[in-house]
Amino acid sequence: DSSDVANGSGVPDGQSEGNDLINRLVGGGSGKLQRSPSSGAQAPVCLICLDNLTSEDFESGEAMALECQCRGELALRHRSCAIKWTRVKGDNICDICKAPISNLPQVSPARAHRAQRW
Repeated sequence: DSSDVANGSGVPDGQSEGNDLINRLVGGGSGKLQRSPSSGAQAPVCLICLDNLTSEDFESGEAMALECQCRGELALRHRSCAIKWTRVKGDNICDICKAPISNLPQVSPARAHRAQRW
């Protein structure tokens, strides 16, 4: 439902809108920045590295939607970026919505302790 994205909150009620959003925004297969012909919207970007999320990224599983309270483009990341970031900061808490991220490997307490020392 495009009204979920259009309302500006990025946190719609529907749980399945992530895949619909991905299909609408990524489209094509060139791996370059895409524009949706109907809305002029840019393709989504990883909010960690700020690189474009391509259709190839989604097909291979490298691009993902975090399972936290974020929805739409706010939840989209490269899997490798999200894993590295949780290891660096030492927890699986989303920096945007502050909810636990359930679809990433848990950060071990020893690793979290080491991350805090740096």
